[in-house]
Amino acid sequence: MKATLVATLLALVFLFQGTSDLYSASMPEMAEYFGGGNGSIQLTITLFLVFYGMGQFVWVYFSERYSRKTIFLINIVLFALSSLMASLATSLPVLYVARALQGIAISALSLNAKAMPLEIFDAKDIKVFFSYFALLWGAGGTLAPWIGAYVQQSFGWRMNFVALAAYASVCLIFAAAFLPGARCTRSASVDGLARDFLVVLKNGGFVSGVIAQACTLSLFLAYNYFMSFYLQDRLHYLPIQFGYFSFCIGISFVAGCLLFRYYVVRRDVNKLSLACSVSALVLAVALSVMAVAKPDAIYIITLLLSLIIFCSGVMASENIGITMLYFTDKASVASCLHTALHFVVASILMYALGMFPGRSLLSFSGFYVALILLFLVSNQYCYRKRLVS
Repeated sequence: MKATLVATLLALVFLFQGTSDLYSASMPEMAEYFGGGNGSIQLTITLFLVFYGMGQFVWVYFSERYSRKTIFLINIVLFALSSLMASLATSLPVLYVARALQGIAISALSLNAKAMPLEIFDAKDIKVFFSYFALLWGAGGTLAPWIGAYVQQSFGWRMNFVALAAYASVCLIFAAAFLPGARCTRSASVDGLARDFLVVLKNGGFVSGVIAQACTLSLFLAYNYFMSFYLQDRLHYLPIQFGYFSFCIGISFVAGCLLFRYYVVRRDVNKLSLACSVSALVLAVALSVMAVAKPDAIYIITLLLSLIIFCSGVMASENIGITMLYFTDKASVASCLHTALHFVVASILMYALGMFPGRSLLSFSGFYVALILLFLVSNQYCYRKRLVS
């Protein structure tokens, strides 16, 4: 694998998760500033995820017709501008539009960052790349809330979006310098893409893998957007303290990805993923017990959550590698549907979490139990189906 190409793609992967997590510690202040309540700010997450997912269907055609580098450059610029727009927002509609535009831009970047390795690398290198993909995705979710908490404390919520624009500007320089710029030679007809979409969608193993990936994403997202309010509003912790708790959770995910990265070329990683899934389920049940017995014992609760997220790092890494290998000959379409479907499913799951009465810790832990059970079933089906295909 060419190191500069991989580094550039992974820098963009870091941005994907950072976009949704950087301002998580700022959400209570943003809710107060805009005066729309907690739900109005949580809607910025749902909008971002929906446009992140649905934007794939717009960009898949252009990604097949033009060079991937061109699509990268256009959307890095769009992302930087929409981030600046969010930083200047004085009303919720403007903030919502900015978040939607961020989602559209990230959808194109994610689509091509997943598709390009499928066209360039062999099967072994694809698995290795996606182990790094999961690692950097987790690193974004780890560092972003922690950094965002410091930014919030020192400069306020607007500066988080300015920071995203600055990071995108750096990525633009790397993308211009290191991404391959050859014109795309793939055919791009609406009818051909429609046929490919149907082929991919009819594959039950691929779709089940996407559902499993949505579960691991939701485990990660749910922590930041539930615990931000729980810690600050109920337990009266400061934003910076939430940042440290979130950092511990994120480090746990990265550690799980590193464990998978160590095992990926040595052992049967599905057995490792299965063991981690069962362990995560047991831990989630223990979290439910704590939610009833000691809902304010935040250090024990954080330990349980850290162990669950550690397991999910292994689960996510194993799942994405297997799922993306289903259609290496239809890279754009597979990448499009993988991101679109799993983010749309994740947005539905996050919306469902927000609908639980009282947003209690018990509801949150029950949500975790349900997600892990769904992952177990869908991921194992994806793996077994892949073996016989």
